Amino acid sequence: MKTLILLGLLFIFASLVLVVFNIISGLNLSFHQAVGSESHLVRGIALSLSAIIGNLLLLREARLWIETEYSDALENTNSAKADQKMEKLYQDRQIVLPYALGSIFLSLICLITGTISYSGQFPIVHGVLGFLLGATLVVTNIQWWRFLWKLSRPN
Repeated sequence: MKTLILLGLLFIFASLVLVVFNIISGLNLSFHQAVGSESHLVRGIALSLSAIIGNLLLLREARLWIETEYSDALENTNSAKADQKMEKLYQDRQIVLPYALGSIFLSLICLITGTISYSGQFPIVHGVLGFLLGATLVVTNIQWWRFLWKLSRPN
């Protein structure tokens, strides 16, 4: 389970790195006609896939980890305390959920708007969404690390 969580974190971090490179190459495409547009598209596809795979993997593994923590807490304490612990962990996971789904959604929308944009001019919708995706991925990374740190702490 922890290996899959680390793999999910790697995918999420990779999507953050890819969005930085794509913002830089996108700004270059705004000033030059079709220079590197294929690599920009390939990075966009890789970015979307890594955001989707990483977030879905982390959401699934976090749920499994919470259930494992709950069963361990049931064995060691009373059910009321175990229920309270599980509820707190699910609430913490719910904080990450909108960022995870938002980064998936934004990466797909950026991919779609990027395929209909023209190089040589700044595509307003695609450009703004790209910057918003970058900010969302930064927050998503921070939220996942914060949540997993809370989850790994013994209570």
